[in-house]
Amino acid sequence: MKKIKPLEFACFIPFCIIGILIGINTQRTFNMAEEDAYISIILTIILGIIPIILFSYIHNYEKDLKINNKIEKLYGKYLGTFINILIIIIFIVVSIVLLYDISNFISSQYLYRTPISIIALLLIITTIYNVSKGIENMSRITIIIFFINIILLISGYGTLLTKIDTSNFFPILKNGIKNPLISSLYSASCSILPLYLLLIIPKNNIKNQNKTKLYVILLYIISTIISLIMIISTLGTLGIYLCKLYEYPTYIALKSVSILSILERTENILSMQWVMAYFIILSYIIYYISENITDHIKIKKEYITSIIGIIIFILSIISFKNNIIFNNFTSKYLPIITLPILIISIITSILIFIKKRI
Repeated sequence: MKKIKPLEFACFIPFCIIGILIGINTQRTFNMAEEDAYISIILTIILGIIPIILFSYIHNYEKDLKINNKIEKLYGKYLGTFINILIIIIFIVVSIVLLYDISNFISSQYLYRTPISIIALLLIITTIYNVSKGIENMSRITIIIFFINIILLISGYGTLLTKIDTSNFFPILKNGIKNPLISSLYSASCSILPLYLLLIIPKNNIKNQNKTKLYVILLYIISTIISLIMIISTLGTLGIYLCKLYEYPTYIALKSVSILSILERTENILSMQWVMAYFIILSYIIYYISENITDHIKIKKEYITSIIGIIIFILSIISFKNNIIFNNFTSKYLPIITLPILIISIITSILIFIKKRI
């Protein structure tokens, strides 16, 4: 594996936090926290520090090993293999959700006469091709898309800040702190924990390792600030009733944005950063799974990558027959499904601490 730069490594963080927030987390946040959605995001930022600390601690242990090898070394061959399989299943479920979500968005907003299956197939083929080029090319594409997304996000949601109606943020905590807190736990579970995917890249495969932690913290701060701006601008522009009514409130809010009073209907351009974010996350999920499998099965990685992509495509098509089933699954079950990754990360950190002490 060729070495990648610390910034290329850390640039995956914004795609996890911002991309998933725009997609599966936004409407749930508004439905649960209502006018206190921005408080929920602030709590998510605070809670997100825990996974970041766990991530850095695990990454610094046995710097030449991938996370699946670390798991087997710490837990033993059989239990470690079971844990790795469990994590693979969790990420397959996440990838199915992401692929359906973005395909449904493109079908409903851009290509309303095109079946979701065709869009999903094109997306998964592009993702498979991206993964087949290796982590070094993936990381370069990630950093390029990151800068494009930052420009789109700032130009879009930054403009919305000038259109905010402050009355949309009141009353504050009318139902107490419980709902914003629960919403923040869901958001942290779904958007921050995919950072676990980065642990498949051994720290020794990163140039200037000492700068890795700095870039991770910096990109986390940037991501959370942008997430907060997105929620504040969307809620302040639309109001809570419209935010709960629309399936994609952050996209609808962008309809009022024009660039220099020249370009109209810029929401279609600005929302492309969401499509690109999902593309990057799906690429890293497939890469993570293929790296795990090829460590145990001697098959060409290109074949494994293609098979994984096809499985994800088929399952995304047959799992969700309509949006009602999809929304019910993401709101009730997805946070519970992703929770074991946090539990495994905590236990793994404890085992590393004990082993170092011994």
